[in-house]
Amino acid sequence: MWNDNLWILAPVYLSQCARHGVHFIKTLLTHQKLNSEEKVMKLVQLCDEYNLFVTKSEICTRYAVQRMYEQDFGGAITWFLKAENQLKVSSFCRSVITKYIKKTCDFQQIKSISDCVTEDQRKLNLCLDFLCSYKEVKDLQLYLGDEMDVENAEKTEAFKACRLGFQLCNNILINGKVPTQFRLAVFNEAMVFCKHFGKVQCFSWKTPITPQNTQPYQQF
Repeated sequence: MWNDNLWILAPVYLSQCARHGVHFIKTLLTHQKLNSEEKVMKLVQLCDEYNLFVTKSEICTRYAVQRMYEQDFGGAITWFLKAENQLKVSSFCRSVITKYIKKTCDFQQIKSISDCVTEDQRKLNLCLDFLCSYKEVKDLQLYLGDEMDVENAEKTEAFKACRLGFQLCNNILINGKVPTQFRLAVFNEAMVFCKHFGKVQCFSWKTPITPQNTQPYQQF
């Protein structure tokens, strides 16, 4: 009976050919069907073993596109990042923003992207950074709520949340990679924080924004 996993043994055999072995291994790996994440991870492992770094990037990109078409945006960004191709990452992020503006994807899909990204990965790509920043803006709005009671101790937290929200919106707007049509949407988000400022009087701008006092709003 035929076993679909027999291809895993082929690289060991092909590597014995000193002249063409690596070329044949590359061809073998490139033409494999990417029908499970486990198989893709094995392909990536073999690429690393035989120093086929370009092939590894191509396989990761193919699988990322496949996950994107399956509407698994978190999985897509994970594999685009594994491909180590920042142009592809930027292109994917711009496509997500375009879909969001056209209402063909929702905020949960943006959240799924942000949840799969580390701070270091954000810093390497402006497009990815503004997507993650937008998610943080929405999280702050969720924290504030539509009818938040800002009496007493909650007032201080509302001050910090509104200020951080404005700062995030400003950072997005000055990001050179933000599509023009998305700027109005971000401006509208900033206006939501204005509504909360109307509820909170005597706001003090002297409170510094630090990782310590913004941590409660980054749990979502």
